Amino acid sequence: MKKTIISLLVALMATTGAWAQIVVTDNGDGSYSFTMPAYDVEVSTVLYPEAAVTTAFTATTGVIVPGRTTALFTGGASTQGTIYYAIGADGTNAPTGDVWGTDVLTAASCSAGQTVYVWYKITGKDNGSEDTYSNKAATYAGFTVAMATSEQVTAINNVETLISAIGSTITSASSTAISNARTAYDALASDLKAVIKNIDDLTAAETALGKLTTLINGDGNSGLSGIVSADPSTGNVTATLNGGSNTTLAIGTNATVDAVVLDRTFTDSSAATLMLPFEISVSNTVGATFYTYTGVTFDGVSNKWKATMTEVSSGNITAGTPYLVMPSGTDITFTGGATLNTTTGTKQTTQGDWTFKGTYEEKTWDGSTNNDYGFAATAGKAIDGVTDVAAGDFVRFANGAHLKPMRCYLTYTGGGNPWAGARSSEPTGLPESISVVLVNADGTTTEIGTITRSEGEGAWYSFDGLKLDSKPSKKGMYINNGKKVVVK
Repeated sequence: MKKTIISLLVALMATTGAWAQIVVTDNGDGSYSFTMPAYDVEVSTVLYPEAAVTTAFTATTGVIVPGRTTALFTGGASTQGTIYYAIGADGTNAPTGDVWGTDVLTAASCSAGQTVYVWYKITGKDNGSEDTYSNKAATYAGFTVAMATSEQVTAINNVETLISAIGSTITSASSTAISNARTAYDALASDLKAVIKNIDDLTAAETALGKLTTLINGDGNSGLSGIVSADPSTGNVTATLNGGSNTTLAIGTNATVDAVVLDRTFTDSSAATLMLPFEISVSNTVGATFYTYTGVTFDGVSNKWKATMTEVSSGNITAGTPYLVMPSGTDITFTGGATLNTTTGTKQTTQGDWTFKGTYEEKTWDGSTNNDYGFAATAGKAIDGVTDVAAGDFVRFANGAHLKPMRCYLTYTGGGNPWAGARSSEPTGLPESISVVLVNADGTTTEIGTITRSEGEGAWYSFDGLKLDSKPSKKGMYINNGKKVVVK
């Protein structure tokens, strides 16, 4: 106000050219009148108040970690203009240069151990009315904020790093990482614990591990330790069944999970066998059609033995039941949760003298039995390393042959001659080939391959599966090394 009055006096002097008596009158409404009786001069003006902070500053307390976006204060606002903030080196000298901004100051640009001096200034509001304020010069806010020391920052970062190392997927193997993070956190002073930004992740990980431990500790469920995992963000437990592993799948007590993943790569449109340790609705299976075994019969018209598999188009895929599946891609997936248990189900389906069996453990054949037929889902070599095997064929389980868990095989369980009554002239021994026939839900049938029990390189068979003593001399169609051969 003083500067404004002096300016007015100078202006009046310039107008009159001489000093004269000046009378100043406070009008009581924020305006003032200046009169010079000797010269009959009267001037009126309005003096606007200086802008001020209308919401007081409140300094942030506790440990403040440099480099983070923690606000250094709350409040410190003004409705009388635009307020600007800056960090000063002390409380005496105002900050200069391009360091002022309208955003509330944070610890983002601060360093460990730094003492922060908060300054502010206000550009007053100018509305050309009574609601107008003059500028507020740079002013020390009257408080400092201390950053955490280097030692504190190191301790904080160490705990947060240990928590981050736990990862986003929890397994039984995560227990060590979780324990290490918890131990480090508990060793912190209470004020440092308050600034650990990912403590919720540690708590969620501990909860998820607890759920897994409960499942694994069920009677006979130790095998789940390498199968189940949990998402700490949701608490959902997923069981991943490794279809390529030779490890026995053993789940002795019901283990309920939120999702099941079958980690096994299939070949599109190439049949395979599968037995699952859980029941699930057909509508919740994606990527394959399931077929259940319905019998082996001799077809006198084609002179072939045929194993019939019938589509399961509704209801449930039951636990512990062998199936043949026809994939529509490389993965079979399931929606929704499931209850796993390898002790449920019969693990076999018997029709007459033939049984389709499943296994949760690796099976190895030593050549002592000739009753078992194994399905080849992909082309390759037989156990002898020489004989070609086409996709869809069953090859004999020769010495050293093995079957991975969650797969199935066909076996003759009758005690007599399977050919009895099948033909007028009855051979002895098991048939050497069995065709696989799929019966679809619409009643159509598809013959997808032949179950072949070759007995070594060079073996010859008649077209209807009878083994011959040597290479035939009579013209006709024969089978040699699993392939059709025409003798001319």
